[in-house]
Amino acid sequence: MTGCPANPVALAGLRLVRDVNGNGVVDPADSPITLNTPNALTLQPGESSGLIVQGTMPLTPTGTVCLSLTATTQAQNARAANSASVYA
Repeated sequence: MTGCPANPVALAGLRLVRDVNGNGVVDPADSPITLNTPNALTLQPGESSGLIVQGTMPLTPTGTVCLSLTATTQAQNARAANSASVYA
């Protein structure tokens, strides 16, 4: 990811969860999405979904956590990406 240091802080237990009820909290009804898996989440045209990225920071973190989420359409193979950095 552009702008990330060579050795970013690693999150333990990193996972992506579909926020079914849209409350921003991982609930038992929310479903985990398998990372780095094609077609892990399929949406219909006009459909949207809330997502939660969850991970555990080291006890004494120093540095930057870098996250990037990429979506690709099946029909046109168009891509969109969103990146974020968390500074510890």
